[in-house]
Amino acid sequence: MYRFSIHYLILALFLSLTACSNAVQEFQLYSTAFDLQNETAQKVLDKVANAERAHWTVLNNGNDPLRKFKPNDAAYYVVVGDPPLTASMRKTLAAAKAYNQALTGLANGESVDALMSKTTQIVSDLSAAQSDLQSAAGFADIVTIPSVVPGYLGTAKQIFSAALKGAARESFRANLLKAFPTIKKILVTYRDGTPELYYFVISSPKAVSNQQMLKDRELFASWVLLLDQTIEAMEVAVKAAMNQASRADIDALANHAIELRILAEKVKTEQNR
Repeated sequence: MYRFSIHYLILALFLSLTACSNAVQEFQLYSTAFDLQNETAQKVLDKVANAERAHWTVLNNGNDPLRKFKPNDAAYYVVVGDPPLTASMRKTLAAAKAYNQALTGLANGESVDALMSKTTQIVSDLSAAQSDLQSAAGFADIVTIPSVVPGYLGTAKQIFSAALKGAARESFRANLLKAFPTIKKILVTYRDGTPELYYFVISSPKAVSNQQMLKDRELFASWVLLLDQTIEAMEVAVKAAMNQASRADIDALANHAIELRILAEKVKTEQNR
């Protein structure tokens, strides 16, 4: 889909040479690659935010100044921050990012207190995402995320809350790794929900040209490819974060991190054309 260039070969070679005999640099490579792919996710959510406000305005007669003012609808009245559905997705992805930082912290030998701080942030993001989804329930007939994701958020929150109660490092590690299947389900739900989200964006009451729809389709397609690669890399990262991880697991993490970063770089280059 994207043109291959010598730039990516050089990048892959450089990253391969920088990998060392322990897992620290491999996790740093992975963390950097995750952050880079997350840039595309944020662009997608910016599109979703604009569409969400436009749809809400039509569904709720939001342009009528005589409409009863409702404080809980404040995020729809002004273009400041995110409306609820978008806010929930953005905070959930922030929790996934913090989860990766916690995995990296395990590999880096960070103190339990530092890891607990990261986990507290994850619980905070998940709680906020749950609250925002309740306000986005009105879109359940258009996109299924508000009806599917809350259960996953609740499960993940319980696991991370349990991690905060254990002072021992290995107890914390066990709970952190236990949370991955639920984090994966959330990311898969977002991935599989892209057809609805894409239609949500292009069917916005605001006029959208065919050319813009093609650009939006390319953006969503790029996000799907990155999500697929990210989920694979996270699975490998979880294996590498286990106490008895093999050298093969750590090498596999380096390879997946390189592949994810190369794909993210390609996507970013295409988006900037």
